[in-house]
Amino acid sequence: MTKLALLRKAETVLEWDVLLDLLAKHASSPMGADLCRSLRLADHIADAKQLLGETGEMLTLQDRKEGFSLMPFPDLHPMLNRLEKGGTLETGEFHQISVLLGQVVEVKAKLVVARASIPLLYSRADVLSNHAQLKKAIDHCIDEEGHIRPTATPELSKLMDAIRSSKERIRKRIDAMLNKPKLAELLQEQYFDLRANRYVLPVRAECRSQVPGIVHDVSASGATVFIEPRELVERNNQMKVAEIEVEREIRKILNELAQRLVPHTGSIADDLVCLAQLDCIAAKATFSRLLDAKPVGLNTEGRIQLDRARHPLLVFARLRAQAAEGGVIPNDLYLDGSVRGLVISGPNAGGKTVTLKLLGLFALMVRAGLLLPCDPGSEMGLFPEVYADIGDAQDLSRDLSSFSAHITQMIGLLRHAAPGALVLLDEPVTSTDPTEGAALAEALLLRLTEQKMKVVVTTHYPRLKVLAQSRPGFLNASAEFDVSTLSPTYRVLFGMPGGSSAIDIAGRLGMDETLLEDALDRAKQGTTSEDEQKMTRIVDELQQRQRRLEEELRRAQVAREESERSADAQRETTEQIQQAERELKKDARRKVVEEFAMAKRRIHQLLEETKKEKSSAVIKTAKQQLAAIERETTERLSDLDSRVPLDQLQAGDHVDITPLGVVGILCEPPQSNRRVRVRIGERELSVDVDQLGGRVKEASIERATDPSTMPRNTSSRVAMDLGEEVLDVRGKYADDALYEMTNFLDQASLTNASLVRVIHGHGTGKLKQVLRDYLKESPYVEGFRPGDRNEGGDGVTIVDLK
Repeated sequence: MTKLALLRKAETVLEWDVLLDLLAKHASSPMGADLCRSLRLADHIADAKQLLGETGEMLTLQDRKEGFSLMPFPDLHPMLNRLEKGGTLETGEFHQISVLLGQVVEVKAKLVVARASIPLLYSRADVLSNHAQLKKAIDHCIDEEGHIRPTATPELSKLMDAIRSSKERIRKRIDAMLNKPKLAELLQEQYFDLRANRYVLPVRAECRSQVPGIVHDVSASGATVFIEPRELVERNNQMKVAEIEVEREIRKILNELAQRLVPHTGSIADDLVCLAQLDCIAAKATFSRLLDAKPVGLNTEGRIQLDRARHPLLVFARLRAQAAEGGVIPNDLYLDGSVRGLVISGPNAGGKTVTLKLLGLFALMVRAGLLLPCDPGSEMGLFPEVYADIGDAQDLSRDLSSFSAHITQMIGLLRHAAPGALVLLDEPVTSTDPTEGAALAEALLLRLTEQKMKVVVTTHYPRLKVLAQSRPGFLNASAEFDVSTLSPTYRVLFGMPGGSSAIDIAGRLGMDETLLEDALDRAKQGTTSEDEQKMTRIVDELQQRQRRLEEELRRAQVAREESERSADAQRETTEQIQQAERELKKDARRKVVEEFAMAKRRIHQLLEETKKEKSSAVIKTAKQQLAAIERETTERLSDLDSRVPLDQLQAGDHVDITPLGVVGILCEPPQSNRRVRVRIGERELSVDVDQLGGRVKEASIERATDPSTMPRNTSSRVAMDLGEEVLDVRGKYADDALYEMTNFLDQASLTNASLVRVIHGHGTGKLKQVLRDYLKESPYVEGFRPGDRNEGGDGVTIVDLK
């Protein structure tokens, strides 16, 4: 057999043609379908990657909002060839060309818009032409139904008007004739008709001699004769002449359109080919989507790593059957570059041949740009040649038995197959003596692998199983058989051979039980060697152990998933509890703030009473009560869970300044100091250690640097040296300034400040007067004076506190 014949035979037994026919059904055009049935197979990895990349990009293009699809279009090559030879086209054919030109413009626009995500497909846009003017010329003459437009040329429009007028005159004349009682008696019915595009009347056969004119037709029954009355002959002749002129004008228009198309036939043909190629790629993308196929990596080392691979034809069979359950069983197939030979054994009808065909089809699909039905992250070797000997090769026409036909194919394979080829052999060298057949199969397998081919065989020969188990570069695999149910699972297990289970399969298929028992006894007493029996037992034990391990793994995975779900639920519950706690704290703080406001009102009432009693004892008692109330209320606002002891605080820690109700950052450790410096924003204060509330965390920490969390009067307070503060109320209304100064004096009193400055500016003097009037009555004030020249003059009031 020739090399080409061997390759074609491999495609046949792998059912490659069946797969391509399924692919072709998803094309929109006959040309696209033809390309699908004759897909080019890439020989180099760069070409294969480009083909796969185009399919992947088409999936991306189809998933865009505007999508991508082609309207059906015919093969226009015969029309274009006719134009090139000087011929013309019919109106419908011109319309088909116009539709094609319009689709070219739309396709190119879509490719241009999405060019960033589809560079491979966009490169095809350069081939597409823009024949907008040519399409416009055709559409001006031909309408959407493929008919000539009456307005195609002024002359045609004039002739069409003439015909229309002629018809109207003839019909008026006929109406007048039908209204004559004498003629009406001669007619079969009161109507007129057209014969050979000439107006005629249906005259009764026995009366035809009474109607002078030309007979054009007779009804099937012979009862009616269609006569063109003599008085209509000239009018019909005039109409006929006008119609001939119209036909001549239409032919002239079509010839002119043909002449205009001739220079562009080459580019239109290129557009046609490009659209067909895009149609083929779109069919690949749709095909891949139906298979749930994914892009895979490619390599030239013969490495195969397929996760959850599924036979594409079986997937389509399930889709056709619309099976909701019992889908195609996936398999993980792993062959690294060091494995040159894979021996698959196991029971009949267990899926060995399906695995062979899957590998062969996958090898062809990646070369044709078809994505593979497997999980993402899989990898497939690129095999430039794929050979397969599957099924019965008996050929009576050539007087070849099954054995002779297989051996002939193996001879051709050894002669023509090149290194790097993928060779798939289904039970090689059978239909002969088992001992000699096994030896010949082993020799053949060794020779093929020595010639650097990747060989996958199915077998029942123990000799080949031993070879795969003991020789480097070979690997055993088995089609799993469930002893408990006496049925195959259609799963492939790597690393161990499989038993044939012929008697079990026969029983499952319904063979007589007594016959099966007899076969078992004969098998035990037969010529099967002790080593073979021992291997069979070992294989069965290994498969049972494999199933137990997989079941334990499945249970572990289920347990892990349940644990993860429980952990997620616990995290969600914890988050809900924390949220509830935050809400409770927030509500508690709100209530405390309300209490704090109430305390402030009590304080102001106390201050008003103190104004009336200016004795030092009363003032001292009021100050103590004020400090106690504010300290108690402020501490209730603090989050006690986030505090640490004062003796553990260090420079840089966040602290709560209890009297002021703000958060600051320590500038020095408090352990050996009576007063420490605390930074609030960009300012510093000197604060007694016993007025520190401890470290504050989380949300409270943010308050230390967020000016919005400061008390209201801090916006106009400036920290000065120890014992001195400044209040700036310039530009404020008198009521607002008085309110701020009242709070300011409250805070200054709590911090034991001895001297404060109030900056009010000069202005009209009203603000200064209001503030100084209040200072005269304030129980905190020992005295006050205008500022010196270097202190701001009369725009500043210096206040001495008690």
